[in-house]
Amino acid sequence: MFENIPNKIMICYSGSKLYGTDTPSSDTDYCGLFMKSKNELFGLTRGDEYQASTGDNYSANSKEDIDSTMYSIHRFFELAMKANPNILELFFVPESKRLFTSDLYFEIQSMKDMFITKNLFKSYFGYSNEQRKLLKTKTERFNALKNSYDYVTSISNDTLTEYDVQVLSGLHYGAFKNKVGENRAYMVKQPMQQVRDHLKKEIDAYGSRADNIRKYGFECKFAGHLLRLLYQGLELAETKTIQLPMIEEHRKVILNTKTGIYTFEEVMEICDVLFKKFQEVEQNSTLPERSDFDKINKYLIDLTEKYIKEG
Repeated sequence: MFENIPNKIMICYSGSKLYGTDTPSSDTDYCGLFMKSKNELFGLTRGDEYQASTGDNYSANSKEDIDSTMYSIHRFFELAMKANPNILELFFVPESKRLFTSDLYFEIQSMKDMFITKNLFKSYFGYSNEQRKLLKTKTERFNALKNSYDYVTSISNDTLTEYDVQVLSGLHYGAFKNKVGENRAYMVKQPMQQVRDHLKKEIDAYGSRADNIRKYGFECKFAGHLLRLLYQGLELAETKTIQLPMIEEHRKVILNTKTGIYTFEEVMEICDVLFKKFQEVEQNSTLPERSDFDKINKYLIDLTEKYIKEG
């Protein structure tokens, strides 16, 4: 999957297999860094990021699927200055989780403190807050889809009646996506099979997540991501490092969440505690406000010039 990426700097496991929170159903994620080729630096090909996946865009990955993302060093620094959670963790990947390492990676790793700033409160806290809202929305949406599908498969008429449209408007979010992705309301005389196919496709897109919602009442894997962000953001803010795989106590909480041992209410209680702690740490933080743009920019220019000269 990385054969066509020249000038590799580092390749590692990412996602749950980096955090130590993987389960038997987890897919495999990889991430890495590379130096742009001369064509990408000066030509029409502006490759800052490459992604590949064995999965599709319509359903959740299975345990057999592989996802990979490669960032150019230019893109990496740009996102690191914004305290992007997926990027900052790459400074802390242990040897046991790296598949390829160059000397340049160790040089970059030694610069990590330049990117640990108060921006992380905005990125980790803000993203976690959005994830929390999505957790509720995704669960509610799935239940609406399921209830709507159960209804349309329980009736035998070939098209929607006015009564059917009213029922679906009450059960579902009342929007149907046509072939070009536009939203429109369910309509009287709309072919019933078309509605069934649409609802089934939307439900199937949840993949194994649908089983979690049916069994546990919420998307527990998504909840695990939320808790991980909060734990790692707090750890980074307080210690300027992220332990990978995760601290055992935190790892167990996330695994208990992903496997449905904790209820939705219990997960929300943990979130409330972590959100409150996050706000307290931010108020007392002595981290710099932001990264030193000029210093990082000069390093990147010097590094790029050196790479070009060495050919």
